[in-house]
Amino acid sequence: MQVEEIGKETAKQKSQRTKEPRAAFLVGCGRSGTNMITRQLAKSPDVVLFNEDHLDAFAKYRLREIKVIQRLVEQSTAQVVLFKPILDTHLSLHLLEHFPDARLLFAFRHYGDVVNSSIRRFGPLKWTKSVAHWVRDDFARFAAAPLPDVTKERIKSRWRPDLGPESSIALYWLFYNSLFFDLGLNESSRVMSVQYEQTVMEPERRFKALAAFVEIPFTPTMAQGVYASSIGKAARPGIDPQIAATCEALWQRLCLTNGSDST
Repeated sequence: MQVEEIGKETAKQKSQRTKEPRAAFLVGCGRSGTNMITRQLAKSPDVVLFNEDHLDAFAKYRLREIKVIQRLVEQSTAQVVLFKPILDTHLSLHLLEHFPDARLLFAFRHYGDVVNSSIRRFGPLKWTKSVAHWVRDDFARFAAAPLPDVTKERIKSRWRPDLGPESSIALYWLFYNSLFFDLGLNESSRVMSVQYEQTVMEPERRFKALAAFVEIPFTPTMAQGVYASSIGKAARPGIDPQIAATCEALWQRLCLTNGSDST
Protein backbone atom coordinates (compact mmCIF):
# COMPACT_ATOMS: atom_id res chain seq x y z
CA MET A 1 0.00 0.00 0.00
CA GLN A 2 1.36 3.40 -0.92
CA VAL A 3 1.74 6.17 1.63
CA GLU A 4 -0.81 8.30 -0.27
CA GLU A 5 -3.42 5.60 0.27
CA ILE A 6 -3.03 5.47 4.03
CA GLY A 7 -5.81 7.00 6.06
CA LYS A 8 -7.97 8.39 3.23
CA GLU A 9 -11.22 9.64 4.70
CA THR A 10 -14.51 11.01 3.55
CA ALA A 11 -15.75 14.53 4.20
CA LYS A 12 -18.23 13.06 6.67
CA GLN A 13 -15.43 11.36 8.61
CA LYS A 14 -13.44 14.57 8.71
CA SER A 15 -16.41 16.46 10.09
CA GLN A 16 -16.82 13.84 12.83
CA ARG A 17 -13.27 14.27 14.07
CA THR A 18 -12.97 16.50 17.12
CA LYS A 19 -9.16 16.56 17.20
CA GLU A 20 -6.38 16.35 14.68
CA PRO A 21 -4.55 13.01 14.68
CA ARG A 22 -1.33 12.94 16.66
CA ALA A 23 1.65 10.63 16.85
CA ALA A 24 2.69 8.32 19.66
CA PHE A 25 5.95 6.37 19.74
CA LEU A 26 6.87 3.29 21.73
CA VAL A 27 10.62 2.90 22.29
CA GLY A 28 12.95 1.01 24.61
CA CYS A 29 14.79 -2.30 24.41
CA GLY A 30 13.62 -5.21 22.31
CA ARG A 31 12.08 -8.25 24.02
CA SER A 32 10.45 -5.95 26.60
CA GLY A 33 6.87 -6.70 25.68
CA THR A 34 6.71 -3.98 23.06
CA ASN A 35 4.61 -6.07 20.67
CA MET A 36 2.15 -6.85 23.43
CA ILE A 37 1.79 -3.21 24.44
CA THR A 38 1.26 -1.92 20.92
CA ARG A 39 -1.07 -4.80 20.01
CA GLN A 40 -3.28 -4.16 23.02
CA LEU A 41 -3.41 -0.40 22.50
CA ALA A 42 -4.27 -0.95 18.83
CA LYS A 43 -7.45 -2.74 19.89
CA SER A 44 -8.84 0.73 20.42
CA PRO A 45 -10.76 2.18 17.45
CA ASP A 46 -8.93 5.44 18.22
CA VAL A 47 -5.49 3.95 17.46
CA VAL A 48 -3.85 2.91 14.22
CA LEU A 49 -0.58 0.99 14.56
CA PHE A 50 2.54 1.04 12.39
CA ASN A 51 4.74 -1.71 13.79
CA GLU A 52 8.45 -1.87 13.02
CA ASP A 53 7.86 -4.28 10.12
CA HIS A 54 5.26 -2.04 8.43
CA LEU A 55 6.89 -0.96 5.17
CA ASP A 56 4.92 2.28 4.91
CA ALA A 57 6.59 3.60 8.05
CA PHE A 58 9.79 1.54 8.36
CA ALA A 59 12.70 0.40 6.23
CA LYS A 60 14.76 -2.42 7.71
CA TYR A 61 13.02 -1.85 11.05
CA ARG A 62 14.02 1.82 11.22
CA LEU A 63 11.72 4.79 10.80
CA ARG A 64 11.47 6.30 7.37
CA GLU A 65 12.05 10.01 6.80
CA ILE A 66 10.19 12.39 9.08
CA LYS A 67 8.17 13.74 6.16
CA VAL A 68 6.80 10.23 5.54
CA ILE A 69 5.88 9.77 9.19
CA GLN A 70 4.30 13.22 9.23
CA ARG A 71 2.16 12.34 6.23
CA LEU A 72 0.98 9.10 7.81
CA VAL A 73 -0.12 11.02 10.87
CA GLU A 74 -1.85 13.78 8.93
CA GLN A 75 -3.76 11.35 6.72
CA SER A 76 -4.95 9.10 9.53
CA THR A 77 -8.60 8.74 10.48
CA ALA A 78 -7.60 7.65 13.99
CA GLN A 79 -6.91 10.00 16.87
CA VAL A 80 -3.56 8.37 17.67
CA VAL A 81 -1.06 7.03 15.14
CA LEU A 82 1.21 4.66 17.06
CA PHE A 83 4.71 3.78 15.84
CA LYS A 84 7.18 1.29 17.38
CA PRO A 85 10.70 2.49 16.48
CA ILE A 86 12.63 0.65 19.20
CA LEU A 87 15.83 0.58 17.11
CA ASP A 88 15.50 4.36 16.91
CA THR A 89 15.17 4.94 20.65
CA HIS A 90 18.19 7.27 20.43
CA LEU A 91 16.05 9.57 18.23
CA SER A 92 13.43 10.06 20.94
CA LEU A 93 14.21 13.74 21.54
CA HIS A 94 14.12 14.48 17.81
CA LEU A 95 10.72 12.80 17.51
CA LEU A 96 9.31 14.77 20.42
CA GLU A 97 10.68 17.99 18.97
CA HIS A 98 9.28 17.40 15.50
CA PHE A 99 5.87 16.23 16.76
CA PRO A 100 5.05 18.73 19.52
CA ASP A 101 1.78 17.04 20.49
CA ALA A 102 3.19 13.50 20.43
CA ARG A 103 3.48 11.14 23.38
CA LEU A 104 6.34 8.72 23.93
CA LEU A 105 6.11 5.40 25.78
CA PHE A 106 9.34 3.82 27.04
CA ALA A 107 8.97 0.09 27.66
CA PHE A 108 11.31 -1.78 29.99
CA ARG A 109 11.56 -5.29 31.40
CA HIS A 110 13.92 -7.08 33.82
CA TYR A 111 17.29 -7.64 32.19
CA GLY A 112 17.40 -11.35 33.08
CA ASP A 113 14.18 -12.09 31.21
CA VAL A 114 15.26 -9.90 28.29
CA VAL A 115 18.54 -11.82 27.97
CA ASN A 116 16.76 -15.16 28.05
CA SER A 117 14.07 -14.02 25.63
CA SER A 118 16.65 -12.65 23.20
CA ILE A 119 18.56 -15.92 23.14
CA ARG A 120 15.38 -17.92 22.59
CA ARG A 121 14.22 -15.60 19.80
CA PHE A 122 17.45 -14.68 18.01
CA GLY A 123 20.07 -17.10 19.29
CA PRO A 124 23.16 -16.11 21.30
CA LEU A 125 25.01 -14.15 18.63
CA LYS A 126 22.74 -11.49 17.11
CA TRP A 127 22.75 -8.92 19.89
CA THR A 128 26.25 -10.03 20.96
CA LYS A 129 27.57 -9.03 17.53
CA SER A 130 25.64 -5.76 17.65
CA VAL A 131 27.31 -4.68 20.88
CA ALA A 132 30.77 -5.61 19.61
CA HIS A 133 30.12 -3.61 16.43
CA TRP A 134 28.98 -0.56 18.41
CA VAL A 135 32.13 -0.53 20.53
CA ARG A 136 34.55 -1.11 17.68
CA ASP A 137 32.96 1.61 15.51
CA ASP A 138 32.45 4.05 18.39
CA PHE A 139 28.67 3.81 17.98
CA ALA A 140 28.76 5.19 14.42
CA ARG A 141 25.42 3.51 13.73
CA PHE A 142 23.77 6.14 15.92
CA ALA A 143 25.35 9.14 14.18
CA ALA A 144 21.94 10.58 13.19
CA ALA A 145 21.58 11.67 16.82
CA PRO A 146 24.97 11.60 18.56
CA LEU A 147 24.80 9.74 21.84
CA PRO A 148 25.73 11.25 25.19
CA ASP A 149 29.34 10.42 26.05
CA VAL A 150 28.21 8.84 29.31
CA THR A 151 26.08 6.32 27.41
CA LYS A 152 28.95 5.23 25.18
CA GLU A 153 31.45 5.07 28.01
CA ARG A 154 29.12 2.98 30.16
CA ILE A 155 29.12 0.25 27.50
CA LYS A 156 32.73 0.58 26.31
CA SER A 157 34.14 0.37 29.82
CA ARG A 158 32.32 -2.90 30.50
CA TRP A 159 32.69 -4.65 27.17
CA ARG A 160 35.47 -7.19 26.54
CA PRO A 161 36.09 -9.35 23.48
CA ASP A 162 35.85 -12.47 25.63
CA LEU A 163 32.45 -11.66 27.15
CA GLY A 164 29.95 -14.47 26.88
CA PRO A 165 26.65 -13.96 25.02
CA GLU A 166 24.57 -13.49 28.17
CA SER A 167 26.81 -10.67 29.40
CA SER A 168 26.96 -9.03 25.97
CA ILE A 169 23.18 -9.12 25.65
CA ALA A 170 22.94 -7.59 29.12
CA LEU A 171 25.04 -4.71 27.76
CA TYR A 172 22.56 -4.36 24.90
CA TRP A 173 19.81 -4.04 27.53
CA LEU A 174 21.94 -1.58 29.49
CA PHE A 175 22.53 0.60 26.45
CA TYR A 176 18.92 1.01 25.38
CA ASN A 177 17.50 1.42 28.87
CA SER A 178 20.19 3.91 29.89
CA LEU A 179 18.85 6.26 27.23
CA PHE A 180 15.75 6.88 29.34
CA PHE A 181 17.87 8.86 31.80
CA ASP A 182 20.84 9.85 29.63
CA LEU A 183 18.54 11.63 27.16
CA GLY A 184 16.52 13.19 29.98
CA LEU A 185 13.32 11.42 28.94
CA ASN A 186 12.51 10.93 32.61
CA GLU A 187 12.14 14.71 32.92
CA SER A 188 9.52 15.11 30.19
CA SER A 189 5.79 15.21 30.91
CA ARG A 190 5.26 13.81 27.40
CA VAL A 191 7.07 10.56 28.24
CA MET A 192 5.76 7.62 30.25
CA SER A 193 7.77 4.58 31.28
CA VAL A 194 5.99 1.23 30.98
CA GLN A 195 7.20 -1.69 33.07
CA TYR A 196 6.40 -5.02 31.44
CA GLU A 197 5.97 -6.93 34.69
CA GLN A 198 3.44 -4.53 36.18
CA THR A 199 1.59 -4.30 32.88
CA VAL A 200 1.02 -8.05 32.60
CA MET A 201 0.23 -8.46 36.31
CA GLU A 202 -2.28 -5.60 36.40
CA PRO A 203 -3.39 -5.18 32.79
CA GLU A 204 -6.61 -3.29 33.41
CA ARG A 205 -5.04 -0.71 35.70
CA ARG A 206 -1.97 -0.27 33.57
CA PHE A 207 -3.80 0.03 30.25
CA LYS A 208 -6.19 2.53 31.78
CA ALA A 209 -3.15 4.63 32.65
CA LEU A 210 -1.68 4.19 29.16
CA ALA A 211 -4.95 5.15 27.50
CA ALA A 212 -5.24 8.24 29.66
CA PHE A 213 -1.66 9.22 28.85
CA VAL A 214 -2.16 9.06 25.07
CA GLU A 215 -5.58 10.68 25.55
CA ILE A 216 -7.91 7.99 24.27
CA PRO A 217 -10.82 6.26 26.02
CA PHE A 218 -9.96 2.99 27.74
CA THR A 219 -11.74 -0.06 26.33
CA PRO A 220 -11.83 -3.39 28.25
CA THR A 221 -10.44 -5.27 25.26
CA MET A 222 -7.08 -3.54 25.86
CA ALA A 223 -6.59 -5.63 28.98
CA GLN A 224 -7.84 -8.92 27.57
CA GLY A 225 -5.44 -11.67 26.53
CA VAL A 226 -2.54 -10.36 28.64
CA TYR A 227 -0.78 -12.96 30.79
CA ALA A 228 2.03 -12.90 33.35
CA SER A 229 3.33 -16.41 32.68
CA SER A 230 6.58 -15.22 31.07
CA ILE A 231 7.90 -13.44 34.18
CA GLY A 232 10.93 -15.34 35.48
CA LYS A 233 10.10 -18.27 33.22
CA ALA A 234 13.73 -19.38 32.87
CA ALA A 235 16.65 -19.46 35.28
CA ARG A 236 18.59 -16.22 35.67
CA PRO A 237 21.30 -15.99 33.01
CA GLY A 238 24.97 -16.08 33.93
CA ILE A 239 25.97 -12.42 33.56
CA ASP A 240 29.36 -10.92 34.44
CA PRO A 241 29.01 -9.66 38.06
CA GLN A 242 30.01 -6.08 37.28
CA ILE A 243 27.59 -5.87 34.37
CA ALA A 244 24.84 -7.52 36.41
CA ALA A 245 25.32 -5.01 39.24
CA THR A 246 25.10 -2.09 36.80
CA CYS A 247 21.96 -3.54 35.19
CA GLU A 248 20.40 -4.13 38.61
CA ALA A 249 21.01 -0.53 39.67
CA LEU A 250 19.43 0.77 36.46
CA TRP A 251 16.52 -1.68 36.80
CA GLN A 252 15.78 -0.41 40.31
CA ARG A 253 15.93 3.18 39.11
CA LEU A 254 13.59 2.45 36.20
CA CYS A 255 11.10 0.75 38.50
CA LEU A 256 10.78 3.96 40.50
CA THR A 257 9.51 5.72 37.35
CA ASN A 258 7.06 3.03 36.26
CA GLY A 259 3.90 4.41 34.77
CA SER A 260 4.55 8.00 35.75
CA ASP A 261 5.55 11.15 33.97
CA SER A 262 7.24 14.21 35.44
CA THR A 263 3.99 15.94 36.38
